[in-house]
Amino acid sequence: MNTPNKLFVAIAVSKPGGQLEPLPGVVVSARKMVDWASINGYRTLCIDDSNGEVVSVELLRERLRDAIESIRSTTELSRLIIYFAGHGAAHSVGDYYWILTEWERRATEAIKVSALQRMLEYYGPKQVTIIGDACQEFSSRFIDVIGSAVLDRPDETPQFYELDQFFAVDVGKQAFMVRETADSEAFCIFTKVILKALRGSAEINAFETREDWLLVTSQSLARHLQNAVEVEAGKYGVRMIPRSRPGYFTDCIYARFQFYKEPVTKEMGYRGKDVRYLDKEFGNVGGKVLNAAGEVGNEIGEVEVSYGSYEFSADVEMPGLDSLNSIPSALDSLDSISFDYAQTGQDYVGRREWRYSEDSFEFRNEVFLLDPHVGTGIRIIGASVSKLESSNGELVFLSRSPMTCELVLFDVPSQAWSDVLITLEDGNTCTACVVSGFVSTVYFASDFASPILLHHPSDDPPENEYRFAEFLARLRSGLLSEDEIIDTAAYLREGKHRVITLGCIAAQFYDAIRDVDSLRQMASFYAQHGQPLPLDVVLFGGGTISEESGRLYATVPAVDKRSPRTPDERRRRFTYKHTPGFDRYPIAGRIPWMRQAWSAIETAVCEDSARSWRDRALGVIEFLQPGEFTMVRPEGYSALSELAGTASPSLSFVGA
Repeated sequence: MNTPNKLFVAIAVSKPGGQLEPLPGVVVSARKMVDWASINGYRTLCIDDSNGEVVSVELLRERLRDAIESIRSTTELSRLIIYFAGHGAAHSVGDYYWILTEWERRATEAIKVSALQRMLEYYGPKQVTIIGDACQEFSSRFIDVIGSAVLDRPDETPQFYELDQFFAVDVGKQAFMVRETADSEAFCIFTKVILKALRGSAEINAFETREDWLLVTSQSLARHLQNAVEVEAGKYGVRMIPRSRPGYFTDCIYARFQFYKEPVTKEMGYRGKDVRYLDKEFGNVGGKVLNAAGEVGNEIGEVEVSYGSYEFSADVEMPGLDSLNSIPSALDSLDSISFDYAQTGQDYVGRREWRYSEDSFEFRNEVFLLDPHVGTGIRIIGASVSKLESSNGELVFLSRSPMTCELVLFDVPSQAWSDVLITLEDGNTCTACVVSGFVSTVYFASDFASPILLHHPSDDPPENEYRFAEFLARLRSGLLSEDEIIDTAAYLREGKHRVITLGCIAAQFYDAIRDVDSLRQMASFYAQHGQPLPLDVVLFGGGTISEESGRLYATVPAVDKRSPRTPDERRRRFTYKHTPGFDRYPIAGRIPWMRQAWSAIETAVCEDSARSWRDRALGVIEFLQPGEFTMVRPEGYSALSELAGTASPSLSFVGA
């Protein structure tokens, strides 16, 4: 039975450039997933490189857009499943990249999963499932990858959807493909385990029982994967722990099978378009396999079939394994730990915490030097600066060690701000948004390639807040569950009005689980405190952006009171209370404060007045340097200056 309001999209990239290992098993696995989807009533789209095709962002954009519109032109898109198999990378939790063919030639030739998820809000699906059979390694090979949301943003209002996510591994980990042997094709371990459930051949705990039906649901599939992936990977001497985030709450069913108490006397199977397969293991528990419509036996084509190339064998010799991303790399500096992480998450966090502890003495010595006093301004520690520019107000030089400048702003004091461009002697430019009444401290630790930026009151320097980077280390190591992400974000929010940067950090946590209501709550609280809204909070979903006379404004929706999700939230009433909306409230900055927020520009909700700002911002992305905060390569200086609206240099230190 065909159900044309559901779409299954499979993408497999087996032969990317850049000296990445070929992965023939990803094509095999993708096509098996498509076979399952076809049998179960999905309209299907399979894009792979089996015949040497280049799988590009442009190709995906055209094919995916057309497939979605072919359904939406006649009915609603009730469910969209996007499956990817191939090489993958991660820059942080929630910041995952699926690598396309020409990723090394162009930094945008990768799927940025979080950006794609946000963009799909404009395409009207009621439910979206993301399945990623790819590594999520931190590797220096991929530090320049920017990625793409793939789809263009249509002129429609975003609609939030139910989201299921099933990833082969967590952040910082490798997924594995089993190489071809004389008896079997190459295949991906994670996909094999998924198909066992979807075909009905998994252990009984992979199903929910309703009357005479065995159901594969969001929750049961996640439960199945949690144990079965580790067991299956163990057969080949490797470890894989998947990351599943089931989020469907209406129609949660992926597959269903009628359960008979009498023993099976004849093997039953599906017949797909080009493939037959048999689920022998399911028969062992006394069941017959049906399709999604509940049809059995001769009604769907009862067939005597044997196990051929489309059957996974459980009893095989130990074949060779290929990591879905196995690029060796060296730890050239402590900063590269976040990209070259190859051991356990705890090792990663331990080394990060050790490094931050080493730096804390130097940092505090510099930051606690309150002489000269500065009410609003910028302090730069650990780097040689060639020039400073501001988009609003006048910079007044006060001290060279550490470099300290007062900023006299021209706007309403409580909501005044200025983007400051800091051009270093090496030609790179980092940015800091200076907010009235706060000092922006930009700290370059000796072993880190990128700076750390904190906004704090001049007479109340940050102390423990400096160690927010440890929270990011834990987030990116994959050590945090969803509840821990929620609790950590709530903890960070407690200090966001004193150290404004913490709101941007918390926004990354909430974006990782697409908690838009919490983003809007934060925006509302900034407004209630009379502080301008950090641009990052708005970009991730905190409001609608408009522009007037070069300044950005946000319209922030009200948020209803809800039930607390964790005991920690229950102790912090601000995390679940009602917050009022605000109309055209000032945003601090035209430049995203942190690097990850740049990925949200393409999907941010903008009025027509802010379209030109968005276009300028998108023109800067290709020049971004890796790191936590915004830094741009020398060749991107002009585009960054145009975005900020800076004029001639306010202060120059060349040759000083």
